[in-house]
Amino acid sequence: MNRNPRPIPPKEKWFSIGYVPSALFSAKSELRNLKDYLAIVKKYINEEAEGFRKGVEMEIRQHGLKGEYLQDYYSANEDEFDKWHSSFPNTVLISVLILSCSRFETALTELCKQFELDGDVQISYPWGVVGKQKDTGIHRSKTFLQNNFQIWISDNVGWEFIVDVFKIRDCFVHAGGNINLSKDVFQMRNLINKYSKNGIKENQRHEIELTPPFLNYLIDVMISFWEELFNSFINNAIVGSVYWPS
Repeated sequence: MNRNPRPIPPKEKWFSIGYVPSALFSAKSELRNLKDYLAIVKKYINEEAEGFRKGVEMEIRQHGLKGEYLQDYYSANEDEFDKWHSSFPNTVLISVLILSCSRFETALTELCKQFELDGDVQISYPWGVVGKQKDTGIHRSKTFLQNNFQIWISDNVGWEFIVDVFKIRDCFVHAGGNINLSKDVFQMRNLINKYSKNGIKENQRHEIELTPPFLNYLIDVMISFWEELFNSFINNAIVGSVYWPS
């Protein structure tokens, strides 16, 4: 990730890690909080589904439903079954996906702006200049860090996955998770197939269905990204004449 490590030591030993913006520390912590939140969400979904299952079993016993009557019961309550086994869990899990992407993008933006605000850090390509280019969102941060510090976050092994997940996030935000209503149907369907082994799929209504394992994997990838980014800046022992011999 760091393509231009510093060949010289800092001026003083207490500057051994240079200037490290708080965003480098807070991002990992907040993502770990999201993992805890996901565990709570998963437990909540399982408890609600179990409560619904027990309620169904009790009603079937009370009315002695068998054969055709049992089939009629299931048919009459098809929407309710779908709600508790598909639509409700997905609605809850979408919030985790959106929160994860939002926190990741916000942390990258904060990191870039904190560097720019530090007077001892030399910025050749200001945030505003980068913003006039075509790059937006996390790609704007990528260009900023690459051009100013030779920190190529796209070198991270999880970057491609993270970028793809942002495209999936956009499908939920702009098309309600319906692949057929997405901006690029072919691309979205390919992404779902690409990451099906991680716990994501397209249902019969052509909607994207998430699972806790998929989101857990996403958060782990994001945490690993920030760990590598932190180490890259430590290796660069960051920038600025106040920290380095002239």
